[in-house]
Amino acid sequence: DIRYSLRGLCAINSMGTGVPAKPLTFFTLPQVPKLLDCRVKQQKVIISFILQNATRMEYEITAALTNKPKDVRTLPVGMSSKKPVAEGQVSEAHCPFLQMASADADGSHSIRMRARNAGGWSEWSDVLVTISIARQQCADQVQAKLVEAIGLREIDILEQVTAEAQGIEF
Repeated sequence: DIRYSLRGLCAINSMGTGVPAKPLTFFTLPQVPKLLDCRVKQQKVIISFILQNATRMEYEITAALTNKPKDVRTLPVGMSSKKPVAEGQVSEAHCPFLQMASADADGSHSIRMRARNAGGWSEWSDVLVTISIARQQCADQVQAKLVEAIGLREIDILEQVTAEAQGIEF
């Protein structure tokens, strides 16, 4: 984002030079964020992105199940750093994991982002499709089933849940 300031701007016509206008200050729109990666850690969805020359930005992130693109959720965004970002530096935005739409084990989420400064909103980023959120949701569900099966002390139920949990990363 770049700040411009025009001072002493005035019209000139056949009658001469006009009265200078008041100083005019404005910002350019921010560039479009480039989404790099998405991961889940400690009940947060962490989205890595690059946004050149970003200062004093606000962000908006939306997420939807890839198979239900019209069911879009706007997520609250926290940032790992509020400092100006150097060229090529990766930033991270944090969103609450529990506010994500529930996906099937083999499902995915589509995420996009835009930035705002004093000049206005950028265009939306390209969509980032990720399976990391669905995988974590599935792991959480299986973990709850395992805890329940252990509490029931029923070996048949425990065997069934562990068979279903094979291949799931915790």
